[in-house]
Amino acid sequence: MEKEINFEDLDRARKILELPPKASLSTIKNAFHRLSRKYHPDYCKETDCVDMMQKISWAYKLIIEYCEKYPIPLTKDEITDNEVKFSYYDKFYPDFL
Repeated sequence: MEKEINFEDLDRARKILELPPKASLSTIKNAFHRLSRKYHPDYCKETDCVDMMQKISWAYKLIIEYCEKYPIPLTKDEITDNEVKFSYYDKFYPDFL
């Protein structure tokens, strides 16, 4: 049994990585690397760096898994009764296709 898509988590992950509503795979990777450098505990002197780094890692992993599992992005409105409609792209645009 497959785990259902949690769009609230995807949206939260997008905000953590400071991504625009539509982002390519390279944009996602660049955001991850930029924020990783900023919040890495070896370089960041703020108290919440470790927590933020964990959030960044979680967000990146979630979005990458989503992009690999669903090469054509889906939204809640496109999924009804196990029928997938590919009427338009939204959320993430993987550029690895």
